Amino acid sequence: MLCGTGTGTGIGIGTGIGIGIGTGVAGFGLPDSRGVWQGMDVDLCRGLAVAIFNDREKVRFVPLSSSTRFTALGAGEVDVLFRTSTQTMMRDVTLGLRHVTTYFRSINTPFRPVVFERTDQAQAALQAGRCDSFGTDPSQLACVRSTMTNPCDWTILPERSSKEPFGAHIRRADDQWFDVVRWYTTALIEAEELGVTPELGEALKLDRAWAYNLVRAMGNYGEVYNRSFGPSTSIDLPRGPNNLWTQGGLIYALPMR
Repeated sequence: MLCGTGTGTGIGIGTGIGIGIGTGVAGFGLPDSRGVWQGMDVDLCRGLAVAIFNDREKVRFVPLSSSTRFTALGAGEVDVLFRTSTQTMMRDVTLGLRHVTTYFRSINTPFRPVVFERTDQAQAALQAGRCDSFGTDPSQLACVRSTMTNPCDWTILPERSSKEPFGAHIRRADDQWFDVVRWYTTALIEAEELGVTPELGEALKLDRAWAYNLVRAMGNYGEVYNRSFGPSTSIDLPRGPNNLWTQGGLIYALPMR
């Protein structure tokens, strides 16, 4: 088992994980008709609970807006952030955590930004005609379009104005927790590529069957992706750069030995 440290992660024997997620975006994290959270971010949260406790229900979801997510993490309100949060150098070195405007300027088109706190507010404004376009990463755009009144009426432009490598965020100064979260996500990808073995769990002070439990309960990275974004969903977002490097994408697992 993973025992708690002095840094206040809140992870201890028999307890659950406090996880920061979005306020509700289809595909990433959104309560279903029964009030149960569904989506890829949600699956990644539950998979982490499986890797640590072998219990996907030992999670506590904390919906956070874009403006409060990092403050909540730094204050210890959550243990880890799985919330469509791009990994950048400045966030790493200045926040103590382990733009669309560029596109309009590049084509010399004048624009007036209309800023919203939450994605659903921006979506409502777009449908109501309060703004002419909505900019965010392509995966979120696909998710938003899937929940529009008439999805086929909306087009996602092919141009890409930035790189948005999403990843988990935790607080600094908790090296053991960092190792668990980092290698947990790597194991999901490795499971899709080749497979993982029990001794890797011992190195993280987890159960020897941690990765087996994880893949058995949640599937590998590709299965997690397809469950929320695949061809059988309303979003139907091709993996593209989110495919394995062996299949023309950018996703690969760091060596685990």
